[in-house]
Amino acid sequence: MLHDSEVDVQAAAADCLGALKLHEAFEDLQHLYHTTGEWLIQFSIIATLGELGDPRAFELLKEALSSENELVQTAAISSLGDLGDVQAVPLLAPYATNPDWQIRYRLVQALARLASPEAKFILETLANDQVEAIATEAKNSLQSV
Repeated sequence: MLHDSEVDVQAAAADCLGALKLHEAFEDLQHLYHTTGEWLIQFSIIATLGELGDPRAFELLKEALSSENELVQTAAISSLGDLGDVQAVPLLAPYATNPDWQIRYRLVQALARLASPEAKFILETLANDQVEAIATEAKNSLQSV
């Protein structure tokens, strides 16, 4: 992953490390995220961190929420939900009013995994979203929160 010159190979390698739950690869993933200028690699790293499930990823995911790339932001939202740390809820709350419906949809999915009173409140708000898919997902999520 660190030494291949092909962007898509590096991105696929990052994805595999998370799928294999190789926690010892976290530092390498974090280093590559900070040293690459390739959005696809950054996206793959952020997307796989939730699957990796390593609590050390929280700060990097928090950082990725500020990415200029909306796909990286969306991956960070999903991965924070996968990570399951309720400290993410206040970080995610501002995305409830994001104009991009896909970001709001991912937010609903993430909040459903972050059972807290604040997450439930946001889900209740999103249950009235103008986009039917978001409202339906939020209503379904509220049944299990």
